[in-house]
Amino acid sequence: MLINSPEIRCLEPYELIVSNQILEMLRKTYSIGGGRFFIYHNLNYSVYLKTALQNTNDFWIYYLWDPRTEQLMGFAILREYKGCLFLNQIVIGYDFRGRNLSAYLLSGILDSLTSRFGKHAFNVFKLETFLNNAIARNIYDRWGMTASGGKNWYDANQLITKTSREITESNFKLSRDAFGFLQLYSNDECIGTIINSQRVRLNLDDIDKASSTVTLLLKNFKLKDICLVSEQLLPLPLMDTSITYSKSLQDLRHVLKNAKKPI
Repeated sequence: MLINSPEIRCLEPYELIVSNQILEMLRKTYSIGGGRFFIYHNLNYSVYLKTALQNTNDFWIYYLWDPRTEQLMGFAILREYKGCLFLNQIVIGYDFRGRNLSAYLLSGILDSLTSRFGKHAFNVFKLETFLNNAIARNIYDRWGMTASGGKNWYDANQLITKTSREITESNFKLSRDAFGFLQLYSNDECIGTIINSQRVRLNLDDIDKASSTVTLLLKNFKLKDICLVSEQLLPLPLMDTSITYSKSLQDLRHVLKNAKKPI
């Protein structure tokens, strides 16, 4: 057992120093593979984070804090999504891994949210992870969560040179949302996000449309990386595949309560 058990705290909008530490840890954790296409790498993600924290009814960040050393040990970002409690991320600092702190943190979070909203507020707990993240998958399997198929994340850089089609720009629109994220729309449907004018993540199943879209984007940005996220099997290099895990929230609470205590 930890001599000084870490404190589980809910991040408040005014805690700017801790918020910046969380953002730095988040970016370092998801700096390779499909993770580098997450919006956390956008320079103005901190603005979104601060705004999202104002709505404590459907967005929460909890963190582990060592009161002895005044050090951030880990954190979890959660949101309400279609009646489910969805875990965006749970990250334990590199120096603190292997101590079962993820179960300790999540158990405390579920107790906190259940106490606040009632045990019937969220029936199902869900999360997504990548197939290549074997460590995380082993943990979720150990918790008895059910895995289901997700989406394929492709390296679409080669689409730049493969297409020579004429591009019709009238159906495409680039627009910044309220948080400054540059979103790509096709016929009023958001199909992608541009990150710092360097990377773009497209959500398309049609490879021909993706080729046309990439060509259009090259007229406006000097892109370094292009990712195509699709449920379809496409003739492109596969970076990774996402997996969705789910479990009854009350069942998960029981599992976490009986998990090995942190050391």
